[in-house]
Amino acid sequence: TNCHRSVQQPLGFSTGGQIAQLLVDAHPGQVRRLVLASTTAYGDFDKHLRGWPARDRRLAMPTRWPSWATFPQGSPRNDLERTIDWAVSGASISIWDLDRLDEYLELLAQVRFSGDWTGPFRAGRLHPWRPPNPAETLRRFDAPILILHGAQDMAFPVEVAHHLHKVVPETQLVVLGDAGHMAHFDQTHQWADAIVAFLGS
Repeated sequence: TNCHRSVQQPLGFSTGGQIAQLLVDAHPGQVRRLVLASTTAYGDFDKHLRGWPARDRRLAMPTRWPSWATFPQGSPRNDLERTIDWAVSGASISIWDLDRLDEYLELLAQVRFSGDWTGPFRAGRLHPWRPPNPAETLRRFDAPILILHGAQDMAFPVEVAHHLHKVVPETQLVVLGDAGHMAHFDQTHQWADAIVAFLGS
C-alpha cells in the first residue's frame, strides 16, 4: 500500500498519466519531476475526435485478428478476453504508421493482459482517474513537468496537450510528428530522447 512512496520521477502513460496526476495531488513533496505521456487532464475531448476523417477510416477498417488471440473476434467470453479484444480492435487507431500494424500486434502478444479492473469499472467502484482540478494541481506542483504527446493521437487528441500547456505554462511540451497514441512505438528514438533530455536538464 506504500509502494508509491518511493516514486520520485513518475512517467505516466495514457491512463497512467492521469494516475500520476493523482500522485502529485496527494504527495506533491515527494515527486521531483513528472512526465505526462499520451495522456489527458480533461474528460471532454470527444469534440476533437468526431469527424476526423483519418480516424473514421481506420475505425471502419477490418481488424487483422492475430492467431494468438484464441477467441473469435468480437466474441470475448470473459473480462480478460474483453480487454484483449479492446486492445486488438483499437490497434489501428493506437499507432500512426499502419505499415507497422502487424509488428504492433506482435508486440501486443507479449503483454500480460488483465481484466480484473473491468468489474469494478462497470460497478462504478474505481477511484476517479484524475484530481478534481488537474490544472490547479499541476500549477501548484513546484517541479518540472514534461508533456509528451503524439501529433496524431487518436485516443487523447493532441489538443488536450496543447490546452494543458497553455493553462500550466511552466510545463514543457514536446509534440512528436507522425506519432499516434503509442508514440513510443511510432517514434521510439525521439520519444526516448525527449525523456532523457528532460530528466537530465
